[in-house]
Amino acid sequence: TGFIRNFTAYGTLETALGTVTTDIKMKLPENKSPTYSGKVETASFNLGKFLGRTDVGVIAFNGELSGSGFNTTTAVAKVNGTVRSFFWNDYNFQNVTLTGDLKEKQFTGEGVIDDPNLKATLKGSFNLNADEPEYNLLVDIQRGNLKEINLAKTEMNVLGKFRLNFKGKTVDDFIGEASLYDVALTTKGQVYVFDTLNLYSMRVDDRKQIEISNSDIYVSVNGIFTIRDLPKTINSYLNKYYPIYFEAPNTQILNQDFTFRADLKNIDQYLPLFNTALRGLDYSSITGRINTNEKVFLLSANIPYLTFNRQEVRDFLLEANGNMDSLSIDASAGLIVMNDSLQIPSSRLIIKSSGDISAITLKTSENQEQHIANLSLTMQNLKDGIR
Repeated sequence: TGFIRNFTAYGTLETALGTVTTDIKMKLPENKSPTYSGKVETASFNLGKFLGRTDVGVIAFNGELSGSGFNTTTAVAKVNGTVRSFFWNDYNFQNVTLTGDLKEKQFTGEGVIDDPNLKATLKGSFNLNADEPEYNLLVDIQRGNLKEINLAKTEMNVLGKFRLNFKGKTVDDFIGEASLYDVALTTKGQVYVFDTLNLYSMRVDDRKQIEISNSDIYVSVNGIFTIRDLPKTINSYLNKYYPIYFEAPNTQILNQDFTFRADLKNIDQYLPLFNTALRGLDYSSITGRINTNEKVFLLSANIPYLTFNRQEVRDFLLEANGNMDSLSIDASAGLIVMNDSLQIPSSRLIIKSSGDISAITLKTSENQEQHIANLSLTMQNLKDGIR
């Protein structure tokens, strides 16, 4: 109803992206952007297609909208409403309230999520640009089931505060920083507490650096690499040495050239997150380098104490040098405990492995001159054991 350039639009609009019900006052001035204010409701609108985002799906929204312009890159609007459902990352989030401003695909404001698997508040801005999304948010999570919302593969619950300031569409595009405060992570009945945990990611030319740190750990990866291909990159080497245990990647991994470092302090308390049989590693350091073009695999480790199941090693030093054919290991330990009745003091282990066959030399001694033992053998890995 109204005039041609000043009217109220009331009714239902059917589009290829979904159905929209409106009760909006609209003005269409000559040579200026149109303005509008009123109520909008949609039960199933394809927001991802509207924004050009494949990871975003259908949204159901009911609220008030006022602003100007219809072009997604230039529109300015105030939003105050409820998102009954919102599909992202293969999960349908429910019960989200938003209050803020939308400008050039960037939303700035506040939100509350009361989903069955995520209860949180957020404040800040996020840009849903299809090429390079940006996020600058403070998030307070009171309840989060990471497996159910497809952020973890195993059962894991989290609560805590998160400061996010990064851009990127995928994990390999991530540039910026993320900080965690007062985080409690629960998995398999155990609770792990992090006072702080910081993640930094930066890029200089074609090289990328990622750092993860707090008072207990410092981990860095620096060079040319893709995060999603890191496991495949490592497996491409290990498959040459022990193919019965490690599968070869489906495709050849190329152009990976990076170094890595881990300085660990009080890390033992967090190890059950990764493997319940692994303990120790406090005050250890691990460094290495991988270059797939030059076929280089280097690894160094200094580990004061480590246990796995009932086996134990103390004062462990390791140097490993490999290529796409074989791996050479030179390791020493102050003490190796195999079980209650077998302990090996002051030992040195030299291993040459390729294709599931390893030439092993073990030298042990209680001191420099007495009780010296040398053992050499060739071992083959089999599906049902070794020989």
